[in-house]
Parts: sequence; C-alpha cells; structure tokens
Amino acid sequence: MRSEITQRKQAEASLLRERDRAQAYFDVAGVVMVALNEKGEISLINRKGYQTLGYKDENELIGQNWFDTCLPPQIKEEVKSVFGQLMRGDIRHVEYYENPVITSTGEERVIAWHNALLTDETGRISGSLGSGEDITGRKKAEEALAKSEAEYRTALNNIIVGVVVHASDTRIQMSNPTATTILGLTAEQMSGKEAIDPAWCFLYEDLTQMKVDDYPVSKVIATKTHLHNYITGINRPDRDYVTWVNVNAVPIFADDGELEKVIVNFDDITERKRTEEALVESQRKLSLHLEQTISGVIEWDKAFNARYWNPAAEKIFGYNSDEALGHSAPELIIPENIHSEIDIVWNKLLRQTGGVYNTNENTTKDGKIIICEWFNTPLVDNQGVVTGVMSLVNDVTDRKQAESELARYHEQLEGLVKARTTELEAANRVLEEEIGVRKRTEEKLLSAKEGAERASRAKSEFLSNMSHELRSPLTAMLGFTQMLERDVTIGKEQREEISIVNRSGQHLLSLINDVLNIAKIEAGRITLNEVSFDLHEFLRNISELFHSRAVEKGLFFITENDDLPHYIRGDEGKLRQALINLLSNAMKFTKTGGVIFRVKSDDATTILTPGDSLPLHFEVEDTGCGIEARHLDKIFDPFVQTSDGVEKTTGTGLGLTISRQFINLMGGAIEAESELNSGSLFRFEIAVGKAEASEIENSLCSRRIIALAPGQPSFRILVVEDLLENRKLLVKMLRTVGFEVQEARDGKQGVEVFHSWHPDLIWMDMRMPVMDGFEATKQNQRRVRKPL
Repeated sequence: MRSEITQRKQAEASLLRERDRAQAYFDVAGVVMVALNEKGEISLINRKGYQTLGYKDENELIGQNWFDTCLPPQIKEEVKSVFGQLMRGDIRHVEYYENPVITSTGEERVIAWHNALLTDETGRISGSLGSGEDITGRKKAEEALAKSEAEYRTALNNIIVGVVVHASDTRIQMSNPTATTILGLTAEQMSGKEAIDPAWCFLYEDLTQMKVDDYPVSKVIATKTHLHNYITGINRPDRDYVTWVNVNAVPIFADDGELEKVIVNFDDITERKRTEEALVESQRKLSLHLEQTISGVIEWDKAFNARYWNPAAEKIFGYNSDEALGHSAPELIIPENIHSEIDIVWNKLLRQTGGVYNTNENTTKDGKIIICEWFNTPLVDNQGVVTGVMSLVNDVTDRKQAESELARYHEQLEGLVKARTTELEAANRVLEEEIGVRKRTEEKLLSAKEGAERASRAKSEFLSNMSHELRSPLTAMLGFTQMLERDVTIGKEQREEISIVNRSGQHLLSLINDVLNIAKIEAGRITLNEVSFDLHEFLRNISELFHSRAVEKGLFFITENDDLPHYIRGDEGKLRQALINLLSNAMKFTKTGGVIFRVKSDDATTILTPGDSLPLHFEVEDTGCGIEARHLDKIFDPFVQTSDGVEKTTGTGLGLTISRQFINLMGGAIEAESELNSGSLFRFEIAVGKAEASEIENSLCSRRIIALAPGQPSFRILVVEDLLENRKLLVKMLRTVGFEVQEARDGKQGVEVFHSWHPDLIWMDMRMPVMDGFEATKQNQRRVRKPL
C-alpha cells in the first residue's frame, strides 16, 4: 500500500512537471493557445492568450466555459454548435476559422484559429487545442482599405473631372464616367486603346491637328514631369464643333523608379472657351464703339490720372491721347478755382457714395472755358475694391446758354403772371374790405357775397381771356424752333439744342393750357364737342404714346382691351385729355414695375341703334409710390400734388382736376384706390353712342408740306398780326412753301393793304390795337361781293 501511494505521488509529480513544462512551452508561444475539454471548459491557456483576452493570469480563466466567457453573444450558439459536433465526432475537424472574441473589458478582437482535436489513452475525443493569431489590426486595416477603395471608386465615378489612367505604353487602363462623357466613348471603347488612337483627334488652340509628341500623355512620358493646365481641343466625330478640355497629368513611378502609369485628368471648358471668344468679340465691339462715340470717354486710375482717352475726348478738350495719358485731371482740364470742389466729388466716387453725375466748368488745351456734363462710374474688382473711374463727358456749353436764355424768358413770364395775380389779389382785398363793411345787415351780406362771386367769375374770365397774351409769345418761340429744326444747314449738335428749347417750350405751353383749362371750366366755358371716331385707332395711338415712354423709363406698359365697338360717338378730345392726364401721372410716379391700361364694355356685343348708349369702363393701374388714404379725398382738388414716398414732382397739380371735370361733363364719375408703396388704380365709366364707319372723317396726312404743287397759279396771302414775332413766323412759313405774302401790324393797316394788293386769303388776328380783326373783316366785306 505504501509503495502504491509512493508510485502515485511520483506519477502525480511527474504529471505536474509535464503540465508545468507544457505551460512553459505555451507561454513562450507568440500566438494565443487555448485547450478546451469536451464540455468547452478552459483547461489550459497561455500567457499570450489571457493577456490578449485582458486577464492578469490563467487562473482567472481556467475552468471557465469558453463560449460563455470569451465569445460575443451573437456568435456564441453557432460556435458552440460546431464544437459539439466535433466532440461527438459528427464532423472530423475544422482546421481554420476566424471569429471575434470578447475581452474582460468588453472589447471585441478578431482571432484566426488553427485547431486540433485532443483524445485520451483510449482514443476518445476529449477536447480541442486551438492556436490563434490576433488579426484585429489587420482586419481593421482591410476594412479601412475596402472602405477607402469604395470611397475612392465612388468619388472617381462622381467627380466632375474626367480621369483616365494610362500604362507606361500609353494604353488606357481605366476611365471614369465623366471622361467617357466628355470624349463621347464608352469605357469598353476606351479600354486598352492608346492615347495616339486616331479617333481621338487632338487639336492645338489654332485648330490645327496636334502632333503625337504633343499629346498630353506623350509629353508626360517624355518629360516624366507633371503637366499643368494644358489646353487642347478634341475633334469628336459625333459633333460639328470642337470640344475643349483643360488637361493636368501626373506620372506615377514604381518602387524601382521606373514609370508605371500616367494619371490624366481633364475638365470640359468648351463653354468657357466660347465665353472667352464672345468676350474678345464684345471687347472688340466695345473698343470700336468707344472710338466712334460722339461722347468723350475717359478712364481714370485711383490717382485721378488718365489711362484711356477716346477721340471724342480729344475733340472736346484738344489733347490727343499721347498728351493726356498719364496726366492728372487737375493738370489737364480742371480750372484751379474748383480743384477743392472736384476733389470732394472724386473722393465720393472712390468711396462709392456719390459723384455719379455732375456738371462743371472745364478748360481746354487752348485755355478756353467750357461747361461739361459728366456721368461717372466707379470701376471695381471682384472683391468690390474701386480700381478707377470711367467717365462719359459731353460739352454742353451751348445747351446751358440756351437753357439760361429760356429760364430768363420763363422768369419774365412768371413775373407777368405774378403781376397780374397781384392785381387780382389787390382787387380781392378791396372786395374783402367792402364785405366786412357790409356785414351789418343780411341784405348787405348777400350783396357782398354776390360781388365776391362776380369777382371770382371775373378772375376766371380774365384767366380764360389770357390765352391770347400767354400763348402768342410761346407760339412764336415754338414755331421758330420748328422752322430751325427743318433747316438742313444747321449742325446736329445745334439741332439737338434747338430740340431741347422746343421741348421746354412745349412743357411750358402744357402748364399754361392746364391753368387756362381750369379757368375755362370755372367760367363755365367748357362744353361737349361730340364727334364720331374710330375707338380702336384712338386707343392704339394712346397706347403707342405711353409704350415708348415706358421703354425710356425701363417700365412695362400693358394694354388690356375687351371686344370693343369699332366706331363710337363722344367727345374724343376730352376723353383723350382725361386718359393722357391719368396715364402721365401713373408713368410719372412709377419708378419700378409698370402701368396697365384697361378698357372694357359689359355690352360690347349688343347691337346698338341710333340714340342708344353703350357704357365704356376705363382703368389705369400702376405699381408706383401710391397715395395715403388720408390724401385720396384731396387729389382731385386744384393745385394739389400728393406724392407720398417720393420727391415732389413738377407740374401744376391740375391734371386730375381737369380729368374729373371732363369725365363729369361726359356724364361719368372717376374713382381712385391706392396703397402707399404698392401703387394706385383710377377708374371711370362714360356712356358713348353708336357710329358708322361712313361718319368717320379721314385723318389728315401727317407728312410735312415743303412746297406748292407745280403748275398752280400764284396765291396771295395777307398776314394781319400785331405781335411782330408771330407775324414774322407766319410770313416765313408761308413764303417757304411758295406763297406771295404781305403783312400788316393792325386791322387798319390790314384794310389798306387789302384794298391796294387784293389778296386771295387773309390770316387775321382778332385782338389787335387801333382796329381789331372783327372790325377790319367787316370793312373789307363791305367792299367785296365774294365772301372772305
């Protein structure tokens, strides 16, 4: 018994020594080694194993179930099932597999296992031995590489630049979708082809065919250096125009330094080339315009030195381009006495705070002082920094002199009106004093009231009768300007200045007409003058007039008409004046957007008989500054201007008053709707009668008469007019056409000339000193039998 115990002790000691020796072998191994019994419990694990799994020593793991302790839940049952089949002998072996393990800290690591089955002395399967390599880092690297390759492939396929990879013999190895699109070929058509394939006909920028040695990939292979921004054309057979590309290419070298491949990338710049070509053509045209324009064009640098000087500037100031370029404006053309004033304008331009338009005196090369009109534009770079100023200049010396003369004449006219107004005011003051005295009794108050009404009517009658005195000098001025405009010997510049005088006179006449119309309305001298006219032609003429004005202001003008009757009967003149006043106001107070002119009739298709009336609806809508609600009830009052949101405009403030009076006279009423900063809408309705085409008078020919037709007898015309200017104008106009003309300064002299010269026609003024036109006509009529 003692001997058996001794032997067993020796065997156990030997077994422990073998176990320790095996453990020592396990521990020096550089891989994870784990032995499991048939229950899946850990019977042996080396140092690399428990360290990889995050444990301090093997004792923390020995006896633990491998599957429950060291495998993630998602694969535990699957691996345990395979292990059970091995232990039962259902499968022979699983020599290699990879699976994740879980460490003591919960981290997952991937192990690549090599496994062997363990058997006891009877040959029964008693467990397994596995050696594993921690491939977590490699797996992560592989995953990162796969992800990187996928991202690279995605980026390459979606990049807007074409990419083609060439081998060192120029054959294409790979191309992305953008490259195939730009080149017009599929990836299969390109794969394996050489860069010198004739189907890819490369072109120089002068459109000649490119040499093979100058192909992008050929240049990189020859120089073994990068190729940057190489512009080339591609003559695709499926297009009738050249495709332009900007090419960049990079050589790729192997570890031994030999060229391995060339990566070429290119982007389609066809549109950019077209834009550049269009820009060059535009610059050529602009240069041509600048050289031929009649306005001076000067470009200044930030130091106020000239860096462009066109021929028109040479003509205005006398300096040629060579003399002007590089010199400052004060040195060349600015009088010394306004240097400080111009410096202020210049600084505003550089700060972009003003100075865009100004008029000032300038000097020419020969020392002459002229007046110039300047339109200045700051020149800025892409960052908004001012780099200089472009100026458009015109010599307006003559025009300014004409404007000064017109202003002097206008001042004289205003003085005349003021003097007459003062007289009326004095009369009104006297009348008011009398009314104050007569307030004692009701009878005297009534008498004073009637006197005041008579005085008011007298004032209106007086203004109405002023038509002759006010219009006569303006008629002469406008007539002579029209005569001068027809004179072919007058230069273009002078004709433009005369045109300015004519337009200013027309404006003044329009203002006077407004005042006189109001006076006639107040005096009760305005009556209806109904005629038959073509409504379609009437509306077309008005639309064309305001469409051109809208184009000049950069606005839209829309006319909306229903199915309207063609011919109607009504007061054409007053309807035209009312519409022109409303449309002029809409255009005047609209800076952006535009104006809509509507005409409609609810009964346009109704068959009318003589005596029937048809309602016509008119609307004028704009997108202008609008009118506050508190002002709407005042806008039709005389001499009232309401322009909320904008500066005060010119005019008499009578347009809406006249329009309302005319519309009321035609049996209608006008309404207004408006919202501040949104626009206004004016509408009215009038009734018109039926008319036939046969009732419409043919319009007069609008062509200018230049002479009498040949073969006619000589006609004599006598002009009797007390105002010298008007008389001279009529005489000149009639003689220019070819009539024989005599003149007389009053009715008495006109009678004398009539009896001595026997004219065919007398142009007789009715209001003249000595003898008026009425009396002169009576005396002439008594002595002749034929009517005058």
